[in-house]
Amino acid sequence: MTRALLLLAASAGFAWGQGAPTAESIIERAVAVHKAAARVKYTWREEQAQVHSDGKGGWKPAFTKTYDVIMLEGETYKKLVLQDGKPLDGKTQKKVDADLAKTRAARKAQQRSTLLRKRMSVGATEQLLKLFDNKLAGEELVEGRATWKVESEPKVGFTPEIAAEKSAMSSRRTTWFDKEAGAVVKRVDLTLRPNNSFQPGTEVEMTYAPVRDQWLMVSLVARFDVKFAPMVRIRGEDRHRMLDYKRFEVASSLKPE
Repeated sequence: MTRALLLLAASAGFAWGQGAPTAESIIERAVAVHKAAARVKYTWREEQAQVHSDGKGGWKPAFTKTYDVIMLEGETYKKLVLQDGKPLDGKTQKKVDADLAKTRAARKAQQRSTLLRKRMSVGATEQLLKLFDNKLAGEELVEGRATWKVESEPKVGFTPEIAAEKSAMSSRRTTWFDKEAGAVVKRVDLTLRPNNSFQPGTEVEMTYAPVRDQWLMVSLVARFDVKFAPMVRIRGEDRHRMLDYKRFEVASSLKPE
């Protein structure tokens, strides 16, 4: 490469760097977008299909499940409604109903308690600012949208305060942020070290799309390697599709005392 071409390449790179936002500013914008829309709640239907490795390079179906994701005492709750495409049998239905009642009671008790669960305030996106070193890795077209690509590595020497932080820091994360809307379009987590039985190489891919008032998850694919015991290991793929989002209206859910 001639000296002139080298200078041209260097100046082009400098211009791109000057005109592009920082990774932190992109993440901060996404957090703000999430907070602005967080007051709007949705219910939806979720379809799950899991396949396992057959040990010969192929896959064999494990099960399919369909859930209604509803609001229960102010939080979402996944209620199983179909198993392998069929209505639940009596025994399973009783278990589902019992779990719903138990969860409702626990959440009511929790609301009365001053010892509420400690959470990440805006979930996974805000985790990036505290737990990861973030780098802007360029621009890409994802799901038909112009995005900023941000690569995030767990901070070296950082000690997580709670279990959720420790779990998050077991993975490397890549996130694509919509240039126009500022929201997350796609996120991929790659497990680097064992975490809750999941082995290194496990990969979770989440895709989001604009639905009504905000960006919502429309698909999740987990390519997993799980080790339950020294001789029990399962490799497979778990696919989720979220559809039929409906805005949850608090007023319509209230029943007169």
